[in-house]
Amino acid sequence: MKSRSIISIISTVLVISTFAIDGWRQGEMEVRVSLKNRREAQLLAQLKLDGDIYMGSEGPSGFAILYVIPQDLQSITALGLSFTIQIQDLNEYYKGFWDKKDRYFSYEEIIKKMNDLEKSHPEICKKFVFGSSVQNRELSALKISDKVNDDEAEPEILFDAGIHGNEVGGPQNLILFATDLCTKYNTDQQIKELVDSREIWLYCMVSPDGRVRNSRHNANRIDLNRNWGYMTTMTSKGFSEPETRGIRDCLLKNQFTIQYTYHSGIECILYPWGRISSPSADRKHHEILAQKYYSASSYNRLEIESSYSSYFTTGETLDYSYGALGISSFTMEISFDKSPDNIAEYYDKNDDAMLEMIEYAGYGLTGMVTDANSGTPLGAIVYVDDSYPVYNDPVVGDYHKFLKSGNYTVKVVASGYHPKTVSNVVIRDERVTKQDFALEPNLEESSTWGHRIVFVEQGTGETPHVLGPKDSKIFTPNNKEILIDMLHPIKNNGGKDLKVHVRGSGSYSVSIGEAVDGPWKNIGSGSGTEEFDIVGSGLDDARYVKIKGSCGLDAVEALGALTHTTQVLQSKTMPTVAIQSSNQKVIFTLSENQPTVLEIFSAQGQLIKRKTIDPATRQYVWIPLASGCFLARVNIGNRIGLHKFTVTN
Repeated sequence: MKSRSIISIISTVLVISTFAIDGWRQGEMEVRVSLKNRREAQLLAQLKLDGDIYMGSEGPSGFAILYVIPQDLQSITALGLSFTIQIQDLNEYYKGFWDKKDRYFSYEEIIKKMNDLEKSHPEICKKFVFGSSVQNRELSALKISDKVNDDEAEPEILFDAGIHGNEVGGPQNLILFATDLCTKYNTDQQIKELVDSREIWLYCMVSPDGRVRNSRHNANRIDLNRNWGYMTTMTSKGFSEPETRGIRDCLLKNQFTIQYTYHSGIECILYPWGRISSPSADRKHHEILAQKYYSASSYNRLEIESSYSSYFTTGETLDYSYGALGISSFTMEISFDKSPDNIAEYYDKNDDAMLEMIEYAGYGLTGMVTDANSGTPLGAIVYVDDSYPVYNDPVVGDYHKFLKSGNYTVKVVASGYHPKTVSNVVIRDERVTKQDFALEPNLEESSTWGHRIVFVEQGTGETPHVLGPKDSKIFTPNNKEILIDMLHPIKNNGGKDLKVHVRGSGSYSVSIGEAVDGPWKNIGSGSGTEEFDIVGSGLDDARYVKIKGSCGLDAVEALGALTHTTQVLQSKTMPTVAIQSSNQKVIFTLSENQPTVLEIFSAQGQLIKRKTIDPATRQYVWIPLASGCFLARVNIGNRIGLHKFTVTN
């Protein structure tokens, strides 16, 4: 259950010896606690027991589903609360669960079905692996689309399930849905049209270890739905677990318009926020999408509200997906029972609604962001009124955002380009409004600015305020970390390379890294606005900036990091380099035995990689993240050569 809960936290005082090998503590049971009012809920929350507390929007009463050992029951009784033991012994209850073949697919069966779908429908189905779990099980997703090997200018939607391993219905539904999409592609016109015009992702098991063990937690006894890296205050540091890092990487590598994550324990649809009571900037859009899901489903009743409801949780999937990436993200609680016997009934209740969401992923606002001169795609931030920003595909150029009908102002910002704003953009219900943006290069601007947030522990204010050029709008990290993706590498310019813009005073430290999880190289500390040199880090370039401290953070600027194609092409002398593309690698071989600086640019001239090639080896191997056209600039002394090349993965 994703929860509209007061608190759902793993006690930090668990004795390791009580943790059973089957996934639950010795003597652990599932109980339902009746709550007459919110005061009782608050008292129960203070016990910090494991589970979910549900207080609906209708009336003062509620209930909690908790996982407790006998001494916990004594604490509940001491509060004068009544409870019912629903499962006396969780380890015993789940023993032999996967031997009941007429019930649910096991982890192994789901992986086999994913592999079989990819093998039997290779033209529309492809499996992607995003790492391994604590116990070395596969973290994977299926992509279903008509040109499944290509990244097209199409809306993308993600369905995920099983972040709580004992909530077994969600993964079952997703693999059944994937099967229907593939097997009915040639016979069902609606499915064919959706597969042909969308990129559909199904991340079937977020916590495979939890599924095998029938446990709410992963093998480290972490509640993964409190482990996301966006404004977390309640449990472990965000993304401490390989399972949450795996699905995070899936999110970061794509540009999803809508995400539905499946739980069980109640029947409802939740939308952001879970961490605060105030409505999100996109609440009106979220409510419409949730209502559309409900209307297309076969449920007699589904409550629709924010995850916070009356109380809070942090580290949830939907807060990260929306807060960090602007995705319209939802929790769908499919059943009151964690593992109902009537499996087919719950799939039948949801399959049409899932098709409806795939359809709606393409409604609202869409368009391309390109260089006005070359027409090549740009990586950009797209702002619509006061909504949280969304991000286009930096390789293909397309962006998508669902909006309710109305008139909007849309602003697009890309490093090294003049921003562009279009007013009175009209959105109509169940239609698509196309608004392209061709941005003019700002040849006087060589800096790049923070592009998106990929992790933030805690802070005050709106997190998007740190993105883009400085504008006096701030976010203040509360002596915690914030991690910013610059999109384009920070490069060593022989002087100051990075500038942190701060309003007022406040101390902080700055680290940089080439990858989202480090390793991190500290490049200094500051108070107020400061400039930093990356020369001592040992890195030729870095994409990510981590700031830790307490300061009014306005913007992060990589100085001199951007060179436009129009500027690069002014060079005339041409030293040569041999470029060979093989096995998803590009090998650059020098023609001269001299120290050489190699710079790789995208087609629009945005710097991707900067590397000094050792004349002793005379080679550099580059592994591109995506296919496309590129430009290599070879600098030997004052002589510069330019070479265009193409990568096909």
